[in-house]
Amino acid sequence: MRLEHRRLFGLENEFYKVGLESSFSDLSSAVRGLLFDDFSPWGITSFLSFRYPILDHTMFADFKVKRDSKLESPPESSLHFSYKTPSLQQAAHIAEYLLLGSIERRVANARRIGICLSGGLDSSLIVAMCRALYPHREIYTYSIGFYGDDEFKYARRVARKFANKHYEKTLGYGEFFSDNAWLKALIKQKAAPLHPNELPLAYALAQARKDCCDVVLCGEGADDVFGGYSHNLMLYASYMGKAQEFYAYILEHYRYFSLATSRALIHEKYLVDDTQMIAKVFGSSAPKDMRDIMLYFIQVLHTRGLIERGANALRFCGFNDGFVFLDSSLIDFVNSLPFSYKVHTKAPVQIPLKDYKNFSDTHCESKFLLKKIAKSYLPSSIITRKKKGFPVPFALWDKQKAFDIELDSSVFKSDDLSCCNAWEKFMIYNLNAFVEVFGVYRRQNGGGGGKT
Repeated sequence: MRLEHRRLFGLENEFYKVGLESSFSDLSSAVRGLLFDDFSPWGITSFLSFRYPILDHTMFADFKVKRDSKLESPPESSLHFSYKTPSLQQAAHIAEYLLLGSIERRVANARRIGICLSGGLDSSLIVAMCRALYPHREIYTYSIGFYGDDEFKYARRVARKFANKHYEKTLGYGEFFSDNAWLKALIKQKAAPLHPNELPLAYALAQARKDCCDVVLCGEGADDVFGGYSHNLMLYASYMGKAQEFYAYILEHYRYFSLATSRALIHEKYLVDDTQMIAKVFGSSAPKDMRDIMLYFIQVLHTRGLIERGANALRFCGFNDGFVFLDSSLIDFVNSLPFSYKVHTKAPVQIPLKDYKNFSDTHCESKFLLKKIAKSYLPSSIITRKKKGFPVPFALWDKQKAFDIELDSSVFKSDDLSCCNAWEKFMIYNLNAFVEVFGVYRRQNGGGGGKT
């Protein structure tokens, strides 16, 4: 994978402290050793809008992501959406070849291959491709669910056909909120708040380590490259403004916290204009076709957070990069293909679409090219089944008062989270845990504060 892509997707970060010439790869150790002046308003705003610090920001005001001086342009400029027009069949053959090559490079001489298996298209295809490549190697699969809500039956179907051993773990309240939960340990390693799926990934990977897997592969990145977020990708059809301002319209629909909710919860000193924060990446590097701008938005501003959560869990359990869909040649090729190869529409798109989400549900087939590839490997019941997000039961845990906690008064205005849904409450709980873990390393003149 090319260096600029590794930088873009957070797989090879290097950091520096403002005012110091030296740089370092371990942000957590640097912050704990050198201390920091205050939490970053750009980092906190990024977390509320995107779920992680974006671009060159960290959660600390005086620590930044270092841009590599060897690269003549920023990493996001490496994303090219110029068009090639092979037939769909030709495109599928080329993409399949590139995906198989990506798996081979990551597996290399591994004797025992671990794969995180949800039972969905992406992870199931990796399992099937691994078995096709390596008929005699050991393949272990790992699935995580929650009490009363899991997708184990789909994962079992794939594992029975392709894996030597399948492991399932059902998580509950304790794995997230007990004194023995790994949440704060993962936060400390990452030097940032967690994504909710980070903990489940870590529990699965811990078992893979116990099973002596040499490598663990993950399906993250497939949606971002092959067009899996059809709701978001059809947003363009509802927009009637200027093309160069489309990114601001996207952000209005993308933010995880509304501006009003952020202002109700967080002190003003820790909030900045997120639209202005991202404006600089939507200049000359952005695609010209409106349909591709959302893909560019996702790959520049969403994918890194997705991958860093997986990378953090992998590193926590002693594994390296296992993201087979983030291969530079594969990304370059799929980005060069027509939009219709990613999101196939079965009806004409009448612009403006008043209800683009309903149109997406009714008339669009996401990851069209990837599904064509998968037909050679998987049963149609796995390929065509409706995608289900990882169902962390925050609403149930909210009823159990999991989020009724005292928040750090230096960052939060109050403990009243009545304006938040359960998912948002976990994000605040998570951000507060981050403040607790790293607050002890903040310089005394850097904001002070603490719990009331």
